[in-house]
Amino acid sequence: MTVKIDDIEINKKMKNKQAVIYGVQEDKKFKYIGKTVKSVKENRKLRKSDVGRRYTNEEINNVFIKNPDVNMVVLKTIETQEWYNEKLKEVVDKHKDNHPLLNAQWMLEGKRGYWEGKKKDPHTLQRLSESKYKRVVQYDKNGKLVKIWDSGKEVATKVFKDYRVKNGCGCTKLYRVLSSNVLKGKYRFDSYWFKEEYLMQNFKSIPDKLDLDVLRKKEVQYKKASYKRPNTYRRYTIIYTDIDDNEISRFNNIYDAGLALKISPNVVGKICRRVVVPNNFKLKYGEKQLQPIDVEKPKYKALPVNRKRTGLPPKIDINEIFDVDL
Repeated sequence: MTVKIDDIEINKKMKNKQAVIYGVQEDKKFKYIGKTVKSVKENRKLRKSDVGRRYTNEEINNVFIKNPDVNMVVLKTIETQEWYNEKLKEVVDKHKDNHPLLNAQWMLEGKRGYWEGKKKDPHTLQRLSESKYKRVVQYDKNGKLVKIWDSGKEVATKVFKDYRVKNGCGCTKLYRVLSSNVLKGKYRFDSYWFKEEYLMQNFKSIPDKLDLDVLRKKEVQYKKASYKRPNTYRRYTIIYTDIDDNEISRFNNIYDAGLALKISPNVVGKICRRVVVPNNFKLKYGEKQLQPIDVEKPKYKALPVNRKRTGLPPKIDINEIFDVDL
């Protein structure tokens, strides 16, 4: 299905990964120019799902989220890889026409957006350096220091050999290894991999040798300290009826039903599953309820169950076990 807007056809399935450049309009003035990979309809009220991310900037948040009187206007549909240049053109055009765009200055100064082939200002270069080039420390399987790498990208390129860029972001399995909370998860290619900042936080320096046994014991202690045994469990209630399905009573669980009927909880379950079929009453599962996990299991002598050996599911005559007066 396609939606036609000013001779622009937007394919909802986005087979060719098209991007939509849209404008957020209020009182016939554009307040923001954005991009999304979702198809949108002209003049539709803006929703959170229409944009790629939530905006923390209070000014933009007031336009996007807190203002019900804004409209989404589709400006053009282009190939995904061309979205930055096309978005910038729209920003420039609207800026020249004196539209109060909140993101005009950011775009014109080149401080936001997709950086490939664009000039970066000193502030951005510094922030990119801080975020991308964090050192990674390598230890062998015995915990001995092997090498301090300048960045995760260097490790991903030379050791993991899986570094790639996807949607402007670097991707590699190394990032998952570094973020693992267990020692086993940090082990790849016969080495243990740590972020430098992790070692500095825990050891105040980069040790020449790690005591791996101590780290494993700390993991066990942490798991024990953080584990909270649940105190409730969802169990089926048991409905006790006559042969015509008229309810007689309800029990909290198979243990209460077994105690009341003097049969084992195992037999109660089999009756509910129709493996055991009494002649003059029925048991069936009711709704699940939260019950204490340490449910009381009273001890009593359950009456024996006699079964016939047949190829059919085993059935018993409950009257052979005890008399139930309904």
